[in-house]
Amino acid sequence: MTKFNWLHLTDLHLGMAGQSHLWPNVRKAFFDDLKVLHDTCGRFHAVFFTGDFVQKGARGEYEKLDVELKKIWDDFDKLGSQPALFIVPGNHDLTRPKENAATRVLTRLWDDPEVQQEFWEDEASEYRSLIIDAFQEYKQWSDNCPYRQPSAKTGILPGDFSSTLEVDGLKIGIVGLNTTFLQLTKGDYLGKLAVDSRQLHEVCDEDAPRWVDAHQVCFLLTHQGPDWLNDDSKNRSYAESNPAGRFDLHLYGHMHEHEGQSFGLIGGDARRTWQGCSLFGLEFIDDEKKEERRHGYSAGQIEVDGESGKLRLWPRVGNRLKDGNWWIAPDTQAGKLEGDNGTTPVPIVIRAASLAEPIDEIELPSEEEAAERPELRLWREQLFMYRQELAKAVDPAQRLNLRRLIDELQKKISGQ
Repeated sequence: MTKFNWLHLTDLHLGMAGQSHLWPNVRKAFFDDLKVLHDTCGRFHAVFFTGDFVQKGARGEYEKLDVELKKIWDDFDKLGSQPALFIVPGNHDLTRPKENAATRVLTRLWDDPEVQQEFWEDEASEYRSLIIDAFQEYKQWSDNCPYRQPSAKTGILPGDFSSTLEVDGLKIGIVGLNTTFLQLTKGDYLGKLAVDSRQLHEVCDEDAPRWVDAHQVCFLLTHQGPDWLNDDSKNRSYAESNPAGRFDLHLYGHMHEHEGQSFGLIGGDARRTWQGCSLFGLEFIDDEKKEERRHGYSAGQIEVDGESGKLRLWPRVGNRLKDGNWWIAPDTQAGKLEGDNGTTPVPIVIRAASLAEPIDEIELPSEEEAAERPELRLWREQLFMYRQELAKAVDPAQRLNLRRLIDELQKKISGQ
């Protein structure tokens, strides 16, 4: 049995006015709560961060973000976890451009088919260049972030990526898509944003179904959820990119509170979405500009046993106690929680991931290596044999076991 554990973080808004002196108390409550979830779930393998790391997309904000992330990862280290970071940008992570003809076209005339065709098909388009420039600081930071899992492939827009993570032989596919590229100015963008199936096509080696089928579990990350997309994008491109059953879970943020949905036809697969609560939300509500603070995050787990799996979430929300301290606790409003404060298990089907993998020839040790480590030849021969068996195996349990054996041998060979 294999367990894949992750954390879903979103909407930190580092650099927000009035935040710097308030965040440390929340961070301490977050760290304290991580210990509780670590004991409940086990070692965290991944952090999915769905955007709005900073407030204005400025370089100085990203420099401060590096400091904060180091503190978080130092705390992970104390817990015995070193999770890989997977990220997508939010609407606060870009540098808003000055309004000009190109911004007016993108924000007001996006529905024009000619505008869309030029944007997606012409790399030299001024519209595409405008977006690349707006995300320049984000891209520079993300490319150099030491905690990120290297992307297997980047895509058309900054932030588009696909990556593969292996945990105890379980092959996990993660796709991130930029859904915020049209939010270039202030204002209400509900129902006005877009995502395009060409984004997924590009990061999935131009064959999304085949790429997904090469993984046993798959996740989709965006900043905004489907409700923020315009009708054409939501009903056509999003549905084309995320049909029921393709991704086991679509994670996003933007709205600063937990909300989960599952949709599918009777007898068919489900499309599952999970909206994360903001790690740090400082908002004003009502006409009186009364301050409202929201803090939270969630943990998740997929437990795999052969061809079957179970999906669970642990939603957490911040509460300020009467003594002034912050305490992060189970979010009982997010769904039905069991005794360990996690959601009721949802059954999922684990893919066979049966596409044949390339097999290298046996790499024989050099004379010096053989003299120093005579066991190397035997290990490499075993590794070659296990890879051959994996390429032919169809049974999920057999493939998981072979991946574990391969992982153990690779560690022995590398001296770990």
